[in-house]
Amino acid sequence: MSLQDQLSPVWKDEENAAYLEPETAQPDFRALPTPNETSFHPLTVRRPSEIMAMVFDPADLLLDNGYLVKGNPLVVVGMGGLGKSRFVMQMAIACILGKPFIGWETKASGQKWLVLQTENSNRRLQADISRMLGGCTPDELAKLDECLRIHTLETEDDTFVSLSNPATGERIAEILRDFPANVIVFDVLRDFGTGDLNADQYMTETCRAIGRITRTGDPARIPVIVHHALTGKAGAAKATGFDRGSFGRNSKVLQGWTRGQINLAPYSPDTNDVLVVASGKANDATEFEPFAVRLNVETMSYDVDDSVDLADWQAQVTGTTSAAPKASAQDVIDVVKTCGIDGIAKAKIVAAVMAETGCAKSLAYRLIITATETKAIVRRKSDGLYVAIP
Repeated sequence: MSLQDQLSPVWKDEENAAYLEPETAQPDFRALPTPNETSFHPLTVRRPSEIMAMVFDPADLLLDNGYLVKGNPLVVVGMGGLGKSRFVMQMAIACILGKPFIGWETKASGQKWLVLQTENSNRRLQADISRMLGGCTPDELAKLDECLRIHTLETEDDTFVSLSNPATGERIAEILRDFPANVIVFDVLRDFGTGDLNADQYMTETCRAIGRITRTGDPARIPVIVHHALTGKAGAAKATGFDRGSFGRNSKVLQGWTRGQINLAPYSPDTNDVLVVASGKANDATEFEPFAVRLNVETMSYDVDDSVDLADWQAQVTGTTSAAPKASAQDVIDVVKTCGIDGIAKAKIVAAVMAETGCAKSLAYRLIITATETKAIVRRKSDGLYVAIP
């Protein structure tokens, strides 16, 4: 038996049965708090008038779309090796600096983030972060040094962070005493689990442990959970649609506990450069429509890619024939020609093509690129409007 097998109470198998644990390693969590124990707290109840009189600070929304809110858990779900850690790191950097994140406005800049991670070496972290921060000013770099802490893997103890070990909570609490973070990232959930996370009992206990650790000393602190999704084409198909809430492994408990969930799935079976971003859940906000992001290898960050045809992707992963209305680059050209020398903005082209053909927004954007590449239309440098080439 290897040293890792001797030290680690949890390990994963080859594929979807991701969490296995011997009977002898399972802690007993059957003893729940009773009213006579010091950990007991009465349930909070309020009158309707009290609830209506509550005033909420807009700065509580770290993401303007309502998915990252003070005091509320967020779960980011995706297949292994997809880029979940990079996605969440970009989110942290954008929030700290007050910059947009994949088209979403961020708020409450200067909030402190603690990233607890178990999968990326210092070499990998350096390669990604150096590119992510390549365009930052000295003041921005100083702000990130002040507001961001990343758990690195440098000793044996850095690797084993199961919350079944009371020492893990104490070690996190020690960090929080010196660095009172506003957000804690747990990346990935599997390694922080108290036991077999395929079992509701241990998933429940793990969520409770994360909640206690996160909110101790700051009830508004946010836990961000990075979790593995189901794999393969069948798994990707659950990123959107009716099954979007069950995209993560054993997501029944986790999905009920979290307030928001973001699903990430690969657009292509051969590369993870383009990801489909979809809503898995939003208790306190309007769910966003799925869209695609593309990895910029120079900045190691994701940018929105409106040219990706999500209808075709959905048809591919579900094994169905796309019933999406058809459109062509000629539809774009016709719209631009009607405007003559006055020109037309990209957003108006998209709206017109969608209204005329009923196609998806992503396809309309892609057709603009196609029409431009064929030299039938051009984007005028003086005002950014599109005109047809005679």
